[in-house]
Amino acid sequence: MGIIVMLLIYEWKHYVAHRPIKPITKFGVWVKKLHLLHHFKNENYWYGVSTPFVDILFGTLKDEKKVQTSKTVRDLEKREKSS
Repeated sequence: MGIIVMLLIYEWKHYVAHRPIKPITKFGVWVKKLHLLHHFKNENYWYGVSTPFVDILFGTLKDEKKVQTSKTVRDLEKREKSS
């Protein structure tokens, strides 16, 4: 039951990150911002959808001002074809 609840929380937070829904907590706003950075700044950082703690653990939680925008962040399909 715990795994199902965690999966539902994860999916809800991922849904909120991609929809024009404003989270109600500062933590939620921060997590959404990090997830959008993952999709629109550099796909190699900010993997945590529901929590940034995994990013802290793996070193992928970076200051957005110090990370360059990836050339492939908005077109990952082309990146896979060229590999």
